Amino acid sequence: MLIQNRVPTLSDALIPKTGVIRDIYLIVGFAIFVTLAAQVSFEPPSWYDKFFASIGLPIDGTPVPITLQTLAVAITGATLGSKRGVFSMAVYMTAGIVGLPVYAGAISQVLSPDMAFGFTNGSVWSDKPFWAWGSFGYIIGFVIASYVIGWLTERGWDRTIPKTAIAIFIGSLIIYMCGLPWLMVVLGVSWSQTLSWGLWPFIAGDTLKLLIATGILPSAWFIVRIRD
Repeated sequence: MLIQNRVPTLSDALIPKTGVIRDIYLIVGFAIFVTLAAQVSFEPPSWYDKFFASIGLPIDGTPVPITLQTLAVAITGATLGSKRGVFSMAVYMTAGIVGLPVYAGAISQVLSPDMAFGFTNGSVWSDKPFWAWGSFGYIIGFVIASYVIGWLTERGWDRTIPKTAIAIFIGSLIIYMCGLPWLMVVLGVSWSQTLSWGLWPFIAGDTLKLLIATGILPSAWFIVRIRD
């Protein structure tokens, strides 16, 4: 049954002491966690591009960085729950909007010897305002997905592997539902080109991240039960 009474989240079980200070530490701490995950980027292997080309879906690079961000977002929502999760992702999103280098690849740009420091259109590391970033729709999706994943885990959906997988999958769908239309509008490209840039390159990585999260969350609850 989907709608049921709220159950404790992982953060409630691991840090049972309640209070505003605890919540602030968790919210900010997980925003930093997502920031660090956003800096870990990688490229799809050559066979991956060839596979999609063989089925008529060529991948011609992507303006959206491939990182561990979505894994961190899923873990954030599942660990903190809906309210703290959405606040954490809102902090992360706002930090990037006001110019802090928290988004994918931003820290490496700031640390580059060729980087000229100074605000440009409201950011210390980008020459475009946030609404003109092709990937910003995905960041909006992070906020919504963290709430939904958190809401599901507050109903016990992170206790078993099947339900955890479904919760993470729903979160991923939300991210794409926000990210793909934004990417298409901002870049002014066709829907097929949007999928080539904003979906196909990420399927294998997202599947792997889903499996990782599906392993981490129920395992964490198993450890909590043993400890108790």
